[in-house]
Amino acid sequence: MKVKIRKNILILILVLLFAIIGVICFITIKNQINSSIKEKAFENIRVNIEQRKYNKIGDNLYYTNELIENKGRDEESILKYYQIISDFVKENFDCDIYISNLNYDVGKMYFNGYQMINEIIIEDVYFTITIQDNNVQSIDFLRNQFINEDIEKNNLLSVEEMNETASNVARENADAMLNSSNIDDINGEGYFKYDETDGVYYNVDLNHGSYIKINPKKGNVIHTYFFNGIIID
Repeated sequence: MKVKIRKNILILILVLLFAIIGVICFITIKNQINSSIKEKAFENIRVNIEQRKYNKIGDNLYYTNELIENKGRDEESILKYYQIISDFVKENFDCDIYISNLNYDVGKMYFNGYQMINEIIIEDVYFTITIQDNNVQSIDFLRNQFINEDIEKNNLLSVEEMNETASNVARENADAMLNSSNIDDINGEGYFKYDETDGVYYNVDLNHGSYIKINPKKGNVIHTYFFNGIIID
């Protein structure tokens, strides 16, 4: 009787063992299939990275057409404000700046920007300029004030090489940025930035706030962030 019980227990253990092995194999195969499907779904995704094109006003204020197109109610008025800001900065600070954002208020306009040195955005120098009655009312620095340093873009890899690196990384992470392989390509904009931690680096903005940072001297990726635009509560 005891032998029979032991035999039944052994059979039960073997059945459970084979069941566990079967489940593990099923999950493994399913993951491999899903991974293969995902790779095939995104392997034809096109990655389009363009170099940011700056416009200038007063030889010291950099801006892009996209900001005016997306947020400016009247281009002529915005360009007039840019000229006011350019004159103010030239008279009081004598440095280059880049306007990154603008916002409207009752009787006021707010312009956010960064210092610019040799067409490199200085991440550590971020400010808000308030304009009222066609005059600069204030400039508020949210981080550091303007710096006087010679930050150069010497001995760097070509933009084409860095865009190729960014394209490969973006394609490898397409599933983290796109909701479906059928709705979107990956679009990017590359430009140079500087901060005290990373020094000069090449930044590529991608879909939904995703980005890739590249060391422009060595070509290695120093940081990435990928987001598909879906917020889960």
